[in-house]
Amino acid sequence: MTTQLQTTTLAARLNAVKDLGKFSAQVMNDFASYLTTAPDEDLFRVSPYYYARRTGTSVREATDLFLYATHFGILEFNWGVLCPSCHAFVTSPGGLRAIQNQEYCNHCMIGFDVSVDDNIEVAFTVAPSTRSIRFHDMELLDFQRDWLLWFYTHSMYHAPEIRQIAVKLMVTSDKIGVDARRTVEVDLVDGANYFVTTPDIHAFANLGTDPNAASDITFDLFDGRIVPEGAYVKPGKVKITFRNRIGKESVYGVIYDPRHGIPNLNDEESAQLTAHFSQPMEFLTGKQVATSQVFRELFRAESIPSDLGLAFKSVTFLFTDLKGSTALYQRVGDIRAYEIVRKHFTLLRDIIAECGGAVVKTMGDAVMATFSEPLTALQAAFVINQQIGKIGDDHECLIIKIGIHMGPCIAVENSERLDYFGQTVNLAARVQAVAEAGELVITDPVYSYPGAQELIVEAKLTSKTDSVLLRGIDGETQVYRLM
Repeated sequence: MTTQLQTTTLAARLNAVKDLGKFSAQVMNDFASYLTTAPDEDLFRVSPYYYARRTGTSVREATDLFLYATHFGILEFNWGVLCPSCHAFVTSPGGLRAIQNQEYCNHCMIGFDVSVDDNIEVAFTVAPSTRSIRFHDMELLDFQRDWLLWFYTHSMYHAPEIRQIAVKLMVTSDKIGVDARRTVEVDLVDGANYFVTTPDIHAFANLGTDPNAASDITFDLFDGRIVPEGAYVKPGKVKITFRNRIGKESVYGVIYDPRHGIPNLNDEESAQLTAHFSQPMEFLTGKQVATSQVFRELFRAESIPSDLGLAFKSVTFLFTDLKGSTALYQRVGDIRAYEIVRKHFTLLRDIIAECGGAVVKTMGDAVMATFSEPLTALQAAFVINQQIGKIGDDHECLIIKIGIHMGPCIAVENSERLDYFGQTVNLAARVQAVAEAGELVITDPVYSYPGAQELIVEAKLTSKTDSVLLRGIDGETQVYRLM
């Protein structure tokens, strides 16, 4: 009955996504097949990058598909912070709002700054109403089999052979009830290091071997912490006692720490595992999601975590304004002018979204948009200049001015929407203000960004260097006028 209900629910929710008309029949069919046939581990903390590689869709389309699927209850968000040392996924159940500016990895025993640009990852898990997987219920979790998947997302894809090797790293694991006490006997290798963990709360304790230490140790499992966080025991037969003080049933495990040698693996297995954890990661960052038009429109409730806002290392801002809009209202009247301006807003919104950006707000006839990086902002600007002439008629061809700048900023919640403040935003607006009719003006950080000048050449635009005085900005600012 549950399976039949889930199948019916999934079909209805997929139809809701189909009805949007944003995705081809092939994309929707592939997605439906993936949701119903993929193994459980491929539906837990899935990255759009992984899904795009698997299905041949673009990362942008996969991301938009996942966001719409989350909106319609097919998937669920997994917001988390990646440890810069071990790359483990430290979950944030409260979403973007609950992410702090500082985080601590209990495994590596290090604190680190949280950057929405670099180490906040957004992954997705199939919703229980859509399909039940073992990761929805700790009772169904075989920690020895699944521990690698529990600590990492699909951004670090674990091939079946890697998961089989990882099983060998588990020394012991079991469930432990509320307020229960459990003692296990294990054989620890001299010179090896281990970590004790409870996966559901990302708590770790480091365990080493020392011939002068005792042959028994007790670990207290608290909510978010294991005490002691570091200890030594004598190599050989050791008794480890666990006391569950979390307030709910939990799972514990003792695992070889691969960073300090892996005694029970052969050379080939050890090399495979080392190479696996050394590979570069591609993942959907918090910045990419925050600067997505789809996210802004569908998830207004995902607000900023604190009164101080969220710091971005770099966001690219695109500002536009219509040339001569006041005269337009005078020539054709309010109703016709408003219709033309509204069509212009729709065109810009569609182009910006298609290029991976998001419209933050409109101000009169001006638009403020954000992009995660400058190349997509440049592409959007080129298309806008090409398409803007189609708005209006032969007598009322619109002309637009565009400015682009990139740099650090602060994101805040403003009228229940994500907004941005700081000198970068101010400078971007001032750069647009010095653009002439039909001109795109960009700053040196945008012009010097890898690949930007190649894009400009491909667009058959010429650039002219200029030094300008911008209102409210000290000194001259070097800009490039593209025509």
